[in-house]
Amino acid sequence: LALSIALLTSAGLFAKGALNAARANPGFSFDHLALVETDAALAGYDETKGQQANLQLVERLRALPGVEAATLAYLVPFGVFSDGCTVEKIATGPEAGTTTNSTGANKAPYAAMNIVGTDYFKTLGLHVLRGREFDAIEVAANSSSHVAIIDEPLAHELWPGQDPLGRNVKLSGKSGTVQIVGVVPGIRNDLTEKAPSSHVYVPFGQDYRSSVNLHLRLKPLSPEGESAVLKSLRETIRATQPDLPLVSIQTMRRFHEEGLMVWFISTAARLFGAFGALALILAVVGVYGVNAYIVARRTREIGIRIALGATARDVVSKVLKQAVVLTGVGVALGLLLALGVGFVLRSVVYDSQAIDPLAFTIGPLCLTIAALFACYIPARRAATIQPMAALRYE
Repeated sequence: LALSIALLTSAGLFAKGALNAARANPGFSFDHLALVETDAALAGYDETKGQQANLQLVERLRALPGVEAATLAYLVPFGVFSDGCTVEKIATGPEAGTTTNSTGANKAPYAAMNIVGTDYFKTLGLHVLRGREFDAIEVAANSSSHVAIIDEPLAHELWPGQDPLGRNVKLSGKSGTVQIVGVVPGIRNDLTEKAPSSHVYVPFGQDYRSSVNLHLRLKPLSPEGESAVLKSLRETIRATQPDLPLVSIQTMRRFHEEGLMVWFISTAARLFGAFGALALILAVVGVYGVNAYIVARRTREIGIRIALGATARDVVSKVLKQAVVLTGVGVALGLLLALGVGFVLRSVVYDSQAIDPLAFTIGPLCLTIAALFACYIPARRAATIQPMAALRYE
């Protein structure tokens, strides 16, 4: 009984975590967003040809009916892959030429890095808080002037209470300095993050990657309309760049729901649910078997009690009393075990609490009802025992 409750509660925690994870977003809505993943390297494109192919494709897709905006990016929030770098601010005034961070610590702040195109934040539905997005020249060519956009968490970490626009930073692994031209809202890069993390964005022309994700904002359409637009996207890509490998094309919501983290939590919920159901069946069968055995052992006693005037209600209540005590002890131990499991799982399951009212109610309630029903059957059978047959019972 206790093990069954622990497994059922764990299944409930994972199920609720999977539901919360599927509904989560990194800081912008997944509605009406589509992703097209391509990899120019698979077709043998060099940097120049790959860059031109992707930019030409973005311009072509922007003109399609049903598409409001389009851009490209190296990474997708809540995706499997990530990239990052340390960000050192360039000191000004007497300390010009040196690098430091806002706290004066030796270690520079770390930020997730993404390589994006024009209208990236507009496509995602994020507003530029200060400054601007990247222009077409910065995205199309690797110019000598390097620029970057940072988010609010990184801006606060580097220059708390100050305006970061026009300031210079140095990114690890990059030569030269980078000028901040914009500040955008923070987003979560990973599903496990509780709050937005620091991000730095650089233009596509400044750091070429062959594998890119084209982001498209679609007009509000029905599911059938979205499917038709996705089909037209595939046809347009084949017509515009027939040699460019198309890795996948899907809505961003589907990309998220089929992501590794959501899959892990959903799979765990199914596994714990299956084990919990099996444990529930075994527990109910065990409770029924124990009580049936007890009734069989007390057949003569029950017959004598009935012969001396005990009613069927008296017999049922007496048999059920012992069964209820057994079930109550099992449920109590199960809740203690489930509480310990909850404290362990709260660091694993997305947006989970150690004590979840729903998970800690449904599992024990289902088990208690099933166990009491299993107890009632032998008790009801005991109430029908005939005194004479009971006295002859061996």
